Amino acid sequence: MIKKYKIDYDWKADVLVEIDHSIATEEKLKEINEFWSGAEDRVTQEGSVLNAVLKMLARTCLYLQLETGYSVTGIIEKFDWDSRNGGQEGWPKMDGTFGIKLLRVDEFEIDESDMTISGT
Repeated sequence: MIKKYKIDYDWKADVLVEIDHSIATEEKLKEINEFWSGAEDRVTQEGSVLNAVLKMLARTCLYLQLETGYSVTGIIEKFDWDSRNGGQEGWPKMDGTFGIKLLRVDEFEIDESDMTISGT
């Protein structure tokens, strides 16, 4: 019941996640999704609780990578409530303990070549 999911952010970065669905069941994913407001809207927009949670997780991971510059190991530690980093509100550990394991978080950089300037 283990499956890998790649969440791609418009060819700029991606996050690779492994989910053990025997541990991270639909009910547990629903609990994660419902921690934040707008849960029903996310599920409607994304088509499933799994997709809603995966997109929120990817966004959180990319923000953490951009903010800290950490590799996947460091980002996993940022989700660990037992570490000095204190965990991420609303999320379980991402080391596989709760059925979700981060395998890769691409380095996400803001590239000046992707910017345009216009006068106002």
